Amino acid sequence: MVGDLEDLRKRIQEELAGITKRLKKLEDRVSKIEGDIYIKKVKVKAKEDVVEKIVTSEIDLSKYNYIYGLSGLPLFLAVLKIAREEFGIDGLTPPEISKILKSKFRISKAVSEENVSMALSKAGECIDRVPNPRGRGYMYRIMHAGEQLLNETILKSSK
Repeated sequence: MVGDLEDLRKRIQEELAGITKRLKKLEDRVSKIEGDIYIKKVKVKAKEDVVEKIVTSEIDLSKYNYIYGLSGLPLFLAVLKIAREEFGIDGLTPPEISKILKSKFRISKAVSEENVSMALSKAGECIDRVPNPRGRGYMYRIMHAGEQLLNETILKSSK
């Protein structure tokens, strides 16, 4: 009888050790999932902050009057350049560019996310397409060739 009790005690201890091990694995997985959820929340918030930072800024828009004479790719390049020079934001997504044009500059004609995306995807060496660190998709950065194209377009439109 003592031997039976001893065997029972050992089996219970082994099962308890197994349960403890499985519980630890589950806790680790839950912790990782919670970490992933937290990271995703931070990325979404950062995305909103970029647009919000530009839209709510008090910059002097008269400095950028040339933007109202632009359309298509040069217009989108201008937003990328302003974001980098005025706000230190080196790259925006098509939805961000569209929102900035509509909310900050009050330009709505042909600045949908789709139009911005299509123009930038055909821009060649004027832009650099990189994974978006603030969320899903890609962001675009203005390159030297893009700045040259923008400057040439501004000069032509001012004559």
